[in-house]
Amino acid sequence: MIEKVRGNYEVTLDQKGRFMMPAAVRKMVGEGTNNFVIIHGIGPYLEMYTEEQWEAVENKLTGLNDYNEDVEDCSWIDVDPATC
Repeated sequence: MIEKVRGNYEVTLDQKGRFMMPAAVRKMVGEGTNNFVIIHGIGPYLEMYTEEQWEAVENKLTGLNDYNEDVEDCSWIDVDPATC
């Protein structure tokens, strides 16, 4: 299982709005990991998770108390549009 993949990679989009995953990232995630969840992070960044990692994030977020003031700091995370 992939624990963490870190790094900053600049990519360009093709005419259809797609990007090629950088070779360094492909090497880190290894063979057999083909499905990812990519969300818009804070600022002009994307965050990428494997399906397994995303399930853990989603479970934590959906279990939070919406009425807790400390939870409001996480309100920028919108799990609904995330797809694999």
